[in-house]
Amino acid sequence: MEWSIVKAYQQTVSEWLSLAGEQQGVALSLGSDGHCRVPFGQDGECLVEVPDNDELQVCYLYIPLLRLPDDVASQLQLTRSALELNMFGLVTGGSQISLDSRSNHLVLTFSSLIEMLDSTLFIQTLSEFLDLGVTLQAQLQNVLALQKSPSQPSPLSGVIIPC
Repeated sequence: MEWSIVKAYQQTVSEWLSLAGEQQGVALSLGSDGHCRVPFGQDGECLVEVPDNDELQVCYLYIPLLRLPDDVASQLQLTRSALELNMFGLVTGGSQISLDSRSNHLVLTFSSLIEMLDSTLFIQTLSEFLDLGVTLQAQLQNVLALQKSPSQPSPLSGVIIPC
């Protein structure tokens, strides 16, 4: 059963998603709730959302990057790493890494007014956003893996070096 989208701006984004999906060999479109799940990478998923809001016609993209671990030290290190990656948007290209407190995930987010996009710019933005998601997931997973690996004592641990 196919759901119909009522708002013209939602239909526009749904058509752009369909074009993006054709290029990747996957069927994409907004559901009646204004959401679309876009698969990418190894089991990655990007959510595209176009809320029903005539006053603010916006498109949101978000990728859950990593669930924060339970221990506070690891949470602190991952959050610090995320904030460093966010600095000036140099690594994130205008996207942001945020904390979704509902799921305790670090999430890559991007938003744009729909009127600022066309099909070409939307497809390019989505593609670059997915690529960034893959890169940031790997970087944050690496931070987490380094925390979990047993730390190697420095070869100088316990050694007094005379000055």
